Amino acid sequence: MANVILRAVIFYILLTLMMKLMGKRQLGEMEISELVTTVLLSELASFTITDTDIPIFHGLLPLLLISSFEVAVSFICQRNRKFSILLNGKPIILFN
Repeated sequence: MANVILRAVIFYILLTLMMKLMGKRQLGEMEISELVTTVLLSELASFTITDTDIPIFHGLLPLLLISSFEVAVSFICQRNRKFSILLNGKPIILFN
């Protein structure tokens, strides 16, 4: 039981830091790639927290890779308008 609690604390701290470093916004302002990344990170962390047969490193590595990929995609979207439109779609005006 203590192992699960320790894992939960480690992953909570790590996920909080990673989300802060990735610059996540409010849920309503997220792009689709950010939402997918958030769901993926939470799923990966929950499997590693609850299954004590999985080494912590095997849970941390995918979290770090997905976070790094999200930061790279966000950087490319800022630099390349066409890539941003391809990935996130084109914004529409609801009220004028």
